[in-house]
Formats: sequence, C-alpha cells, structure tokens
Amino acid sequence: MKLLESENSDTGETSFQTFVRTKGVYVAMTCTMLGLFGGIPILIWFSSVTMISIGSILLLLFLFGAVGLLQWKHFRNHIDMEYRHYAMFAFTGFGMFMINITLLLNYTVRIAEHTETYTIIWINNYNHKTEIAIGGVNSNVEGKVNVFLNEHNTEVPEHTKKITIVFKKGLFGFDMIGDCKFN
Repeated sequence: MKLLESENSDTGETSFQTFVRTKGVYVAMTCTMLGLFGGIPILIWFSSVTMISIGSILLLLFLFGAVGLLQWKHFRNHIDMEYRHYAMFAFTGFGMFMINITLLLNYTVRIAEHTETYTIIWINNYNHKTEIAIGGVNSNVEGKVNVFLNEHNTEVPEHTKKITIVFKKGLFGFDMIGDCKFN
C-alpha cells in the first residue's frame, strides 16, 4: 500500500491520483472501445428477446449519456482528458454499459406475466422454419414471435387459427415472450 499512499512532493498527489490523472484517458478510451465493439452485439441480442423499439434504445442511450456527461464536473479535475473525449466515453462507454445493465436486469428479474390471444392470418412452414402473420399486433411483436418459434423449432399446424402469447414483464417494464400456445 506504500505505492498508493506515497505522496509526490511536487504536486501533493498520491501515486494513485497521479496514475488516474495521467492514465485515466486510456482507461476511458478502453471503455469506449469495449462499449462499441462489445456492447453493441450484447445490445443486439437483448433487443432480439425484449419488446423494445429502436427509438427506446436511442432514448435510453441519450439519457444515460447525459447522466455520464453530468459527471464531468467531478472528473475534470482528476483526469487529464478533453471534454470531447469524455463526451465520447459518456455515450459509448458509460451509456452503452448502462443500457446493457438495464436490459440484463429486465431480462433476469421478472415481475409479472400476462397472456393475450390473437388471430393468425396466415402460416408458412418451410425448411424447418415457421413464419406467421398475426392480426392485431404491431410488427415488433410479430417479429419477436417468429424469432421465438424458430428458436424453439416450433412448427405451427396449418389448421391453427389462434395463438396465445405469454408475455413476461421485466423489472423495467419491457415485455419478453415467455411462450406461445396454439388453439
């Protein structure tokens, strides 16, 4: 612990404070690259299993990035970084991390479940893949149902006219498809 507690006589900083001030920009840029190249594929997977629109994702990114920018007042005296670099970190590093944590908590902590029954307009079974059109739902729900059916290798009988979808609501209110039953 002597290394962290030793004080630099010129600046009055501990070794740890000097390290953060001089190398913190590299840590922030590493987080930015991880947010871009690691966070985006994770976000794509979460958006494929969660009923969330691209608009909601962009809104969350903006909100979390803004929260990250609000921290600049605290960090500017402790880190040798320009504001534009910090802004990039705030949106791609901090913002992407917070979106993925939010969707992870939404995915793992389920707070409610409800079912809804819809009419099937048409069914197309081909090459062990199923595609259905559902009346009364938006294209986001219909697409998630088709992804669910193909991931679970569910082939829909041609005479089926109704589908009951079990929605599971996560901690932050985003729905996920829990099951699909055919009537």
